[in-house]
Amino acid sequence: MGGNVEAKGNTFVTAEFNFHFDSEAAHIVLNEFTSPISLVTWEVCLQHALPWDFYYTYCGLETKKAHFVKKITRASSDFYKKKFAGMGVGYTSCDPLALGVAVQPDIVSKETSVYATVELHGHLTRGQMVVDWRAHLGKKPNVKIVQEVDLEAYKAQMMKSVQ
Repeated sequence: MGGNVEAKGNTFVTAEFNFHFDSEAAHIVLNEFTSPISLVTWEVCLQHALPWDFYYTYCGLETKKAHFVKKITRASSDFYKKKFAGMGVGYTSCDPLALGVAVQPDIVSKETSVYATVELHGHLTRGQMVVDWRAHLGKKPNVKIVQEVDLEAYKAQMMKSVQ
C-alpha cells in the first residue's frame, strides 16, 4: 500500500504518507525489485472505504478478534468520522485493503500495468509517485496499479477475518 496517482497528498501537498516519509525505500522498491509488484494506492483506498454500518457490524461481533480490531482501529475510525476534506466517506482501511489484495488477488476487478517511480528531489513533490501513463519514458511496466476491487468480496473477507 502506498503512492497516489492523482498527486493529491494525504500527508503532504502531493505525496501519500508511506511514499512521503520513506521516499528512498519506495524508490528502491519500484526501481530495483524484479518480482511482480501490485500497488494499492491512496485513491483506491478512498474509493473503497467501508460503509460505517459495515464497520460497526465488523467490530461489533462478540469475538476476541473483533474486539481487538475495534481497539486497534479506534484512533483511525475517530479520525475518519471527522470527514476531513479529501479523506473519503466511511472507514478507510488502507493496509487491510492491501493485505486483502495480496492474499486474495481475485478481488481485484481492474488494474493496469505501467512504469512508475518516486520523486526524490522536488521541494513540493518529494515522495510523489510519478506514473508514466503514456510510456513517454520508454520503460517497461514495473508495477500493476490496482484500480478497482470487488467491495462485497473484500467485505466478506473482512468479516471472515474476525469470526
